[in-house]
Formats: sequence, structure tokens, C-alpha cells
Amino acid sequence: MPRYLYVLTCDGRLDKLDTVENKKTASADLTKLPGEAALPSAEGAYDGCLAYQALYDADASAFYTVAPLQASMKENGTKDYRVVEYSLPQVRLIKSTPAATNATEPPHLKVSNSGIRLTPAAEWHPPSQFVFSGFAPGEAAGNQLIEASGDRALLRLFGANPAQVLLGVAHTQAKTLVRLQNTPPTTAANAHLAPGGAAVLIEEVTRSPKPEKTGVLALFDATTSRKNELLNSPEIRSQYFLAISPNGKAIYHSAEDYSFVDLKQTFSNEPVTRPPGATYPNIFFADK
Repeated sequence: MPRYLYVLTCDGRLDKLDTVENKKTASADLTKLPGEAALPSAEGAYDGCLAYQALYDADASAFYTVAPLQASMKENGTKDYRVVEYSLPQVRLIKSTPAATNATEPPHLKVSNSGIRLTPAAEWHPPSQFVFSGFAPGEAAGNQLIEASGDRALLRLFGANPAQVLLGVAHTQAKTLVRLQNTPPTTAANAHLAPGGAAVLIEEVTRSPKPEKTGVLALFDATTSRKNELLNSPEIRSQYFLAISPNGKAIYHSAEDYSFVDLKQTFSNEPVTRPPGATYPNIFFADK
């Protein structure tokens, strides 16, 4: 079970979190590593981010990211990009290879057993909603895809009242839709799928005038729709959600400060994917 969560921020900082000891154990500035720097300097102004995506390769004990060659856009409004590979747990540059030239957006990176695959941003069209192909009649519903993991997808379901947040979990193998019942007031941005899709974590928010977190967390079973746990963690009210670890910790952050909430349940190692546009740092779990 992966023990460590790595967080790669927009300015090129890589934090290592121990989800057993519940603390940050190391931090590295990828713009200032010894030797040749593969990321441009974070000093001064920069356009966009200095690192996009962070994908772990357990077999190679390494991770990959897409980085611009230039901190700021060129005169023609574009940048050049490269794929950068770093070793773990000692963070060292392994190699840097060209990825795109004169691009207005970074390419999308995918790592598989067959190697690295890059897709130009203009050609990459991730789904924003779930398609109920093969599901029983009546299951299909207008929806917004929030997160996915394994064979399950967390959805916001659109009903007669657009202001009401209805949540459901689609099971792609069973071809069923589980609608969560009696959920606390929340928003789509405050609902999170656990690794493997076995559970949904919901952050309670105030109803008006502006939704704010109360510190109450509800954990729902994604198969039965029943609430398993109700937790009160006041420290998360001023922090942002990061991830749920396989060993059952909900992890929050504010800048370089981190909090760990024990959900009293373990999950699978399946990664959780989010549609683009979600304002999360790049993250991945690793065993070292």
C-alpha cells in the first residue's frame, strides 16, 4: 500500500508527505536542484505553471512532469515544453526530452507499460460528463463528472432544482447508478471519491450567502449509499482538499501546511482522476 503522497506545486516545489506518521518529511525545489535545472527559475514573474501533471512510475522509481522551457511566454504567445523525469526517493534529474514547440498550452502526458505518450492540448478532449451506455433504462441522467477511480465515477446529477446538489456513483461494470441519500449541504467541489471508488467523502458547507466549510465530514458507502462515518475536523475549514490516501487519510493543505484526517477505513491503490480545470496541485502516491 503506497505510504507517501508527493505534492508538486505550480512553482516547482515537491513536498513528500508520510500518511502513516501524518507529516511532511521532505521538500525539494525542482528549479534549484544541483546540476542542470530542468525547470525554469521560479524567481520573478512566470506565466502559467512551471510543472504540469505528475505521474509516478513504480517500476522505474521515478516520476514524470511536463515543464516549459521558458518561464514567460515568447513574443508569439507560445512556449516550448519538455518531459522531465526525476528519480525517487532521492529527487534527481534523470533526463529531459523535448515535448512540444511553439505551443499555446502544455501537451497531455500519459505513462503506461508501452512508454510515454504525449497528446497535443488541442487534441486531448477528456469527458466532462458520464455517458450511461448499456445502463438500464431510466438510469441515464444529466450530470457533471466530478472524479473517477477504477470502475466508478462520482457524478453531480441534475434534477428539477438546479440549486440542489444531488450526487451519485456510476458503476461501469455493474451498469448501475447509486444515488447518495440524505447528504449534508455541499457543492460539487466539496465531494470527493476515495481510491477505487468504494466511498465518497462529503464536506458539509453552509447554505448561504456564500458556501463555507463547517469542518464536518461525512463518508458514504458508494455501493449502499449509506453514511458510514461522521467526523468533525475544524482545522480543515481554512484548508483545501488534496487527496484520500489508500490507508484512509483525508489530506488537506494551506500553502505548505498539511492536515491529516483519519477516515477509519482503508481503500484500494487505484488512482483518482479529475477533469481538467480542477484547481488542485499535481499529486501522486508512492511506496518510497
